[in-house]
Parts: sequence; structure tokens; C-alpha cells
Amino acid sequence: MFTRGGLWIVVGCLTLIMGCSNVKQDVEQGDTGGTAQPEAQGSVATPTVSEAEPPKTAYSANPTEPSVVSYTDFNDPLEKINRPIFKFNHALYRYALTPIGKGYQYILPKKARSGVSNVFGNLREPLNFINNLLQFRIADSGKNLARFGVNSTVGLLGLFDPADAWLEIDDKDARFSDTLSHYGVGHGAYIVIPVLGPSNLRSSTDYAFDYFAHPLNNISDKKTGQALLIYEGFHNQVPTLVKYPDVIANQKSAASGKVDLDAAYEFVRNLHLQQIQRDAQQLRNSKKDEDE
Repeated sequence: MFTRGGLWIVVGCLTLIMGCSNVKQDVEQGDTGGTAQPEAQGSVATPTVSEAEPPKTAYSANPTEPSVVSYTDFNDPLEKINRPIFKFNHALYRYALTPIGKGYQYILPKKARSGVSNVFGNLREPLNFINNLLQFRIADSGKNLARFGVNSTVGLLGLFDPADAWLEIDDKDARFSDTLSHYGVGHGAYIVIPVLGPSNLRSSTDYAFDYFAHPLNNISDKKTGQALLIYEGFHNQVPTLVKYPDVIANQKSAASGKVDLDAAYEFVRNLHLQQIQRDAQQLRNSKKDEDE
């Protein structure tokens, strides 16, 4: 088992290696991140857009603004709870997390951030293995084990991905919410989680599953494991945080010129629901390709 000091030294060294490998400042198009798009959908109501095809966009006048359709008849049973949480998240993003996220991206080059993502992604391979096994995806679970073994050794604890680059063992992510979906469990109500943003009742079970099964929650030094998990959550959320002001930029009141939080709430919710449509279509296309 890792000790606290040893684990932090390993993570620090890996990050330093990746940072030094890209001395030149990287300013790539789209590097400022993406919108808040975790899987979330309320099964209590059916959006007006058919799930048989991706929804058509309502507008896309601003290149930085996502094209979003409107779900005018969507039933949001937890809206009275969701809206205050959304307002709390908005203030937290605006005054704290978004500036911190931008500073994080500025200080840590893209290659270094990619290496950090690889390390944390490798630590999730045992979780992917369990969930693919629960779905009886035996070949995929085998790939999870192979990737974990190769990348943890040759790939320097997952810093690099030789399993994919050299052996063509592609990534087979699987969350507990995917396992529930496999057995017919619906998304449940749309919810807004403090700090994390849009989600749904089914997706929220991922956090409970990770709490019990994630390797970092099962190391001898609990405080170090929890700190690393918080860092992982922040690292994964940074692209969303830095893009957030652009996402809601057009949701302003004509009278005050400030962001209309009621309009912004609906906009983010619609954007989130649209992503579900896209994910569902991609899944159908993937299954169709496998069948062919």
C-alpha cells in the first residue's frame, strides 16, 4: 500500500515530467473546455424531440455559443430544489472555481493535463472492469484488465497509454449508471448537484459506487486518497468551469444587462438534455456498426 508521502511524490513527479515535456506555451483551439454535459435525463417525462435522431438546433449565431433546442414541455419535478442549487453553483463558478480553473490551465500545459487525465483514467480501469463484467461484456472487461496491467507498468502508472498506442487495446469505459441502464433502469429526474452541476438520479449512483470501489478509496492513507479524488474531480471539471461564462453569455436580461439566472437555468438544462440525445444516437450508431 502507498504511504501518503510516497503517493504524492509519485503524482508530483509524473506531473512534472509532463510539464517539462512541453515547455512551449500551448494555446490550442478549444482548449478552454466544454459545457456542462454529464449524462442527465429525467425519465419522468419525454422531451419533444424524438430519441430516434439527434435534435435539430434552434440557433447558433455566436461561434462560442452552443446550439441548443428547447424542451418546452419537459417535466422538472425537482425544479424548486434545482434552481437554488444552480444559483449557488453560478456564484461559486463565477467568483471562485472558474478563475481557479483558468489559472490551472495557464500554469499546467495541455500535455501535462493530458498526463494527469491518463493517470486517473488508468485508476478507473478496475471500475470499468467490474461494470463491464456486470453487463456480461466479457471481451471489454478483458480489455480493461489488459489496459490496467500494461499502462500501470510500461505506461508509468498510466501516464502514457501504450496499451492503445502499441497494442491497439482501446478504452472501454463503463460506469455504474451504464450498468443500471443495461438492466433497464431509467435516468430518473433531472437534478443539479452542488458544485458538479447537471445530472440525474441514475448517474448520481456513480458517486456511491466509486466511494466503495475506487482504488483511491481503498488505500491505507484515507486522507491522501480523498484528496486525490477531490483533485481528480476538479481536474475533470476544469474544461466545464472555464467555458461556463461563454455558455451563459447570451442569457442576459435586456433591462439589467446581467445574466438572467432563470433563463440560464433553462438554457443549461436544455443543453444538457440535448447532449443526452446525442449520446443516445451515438450509442445506437455504435451498436449498429458492431452488428454489421
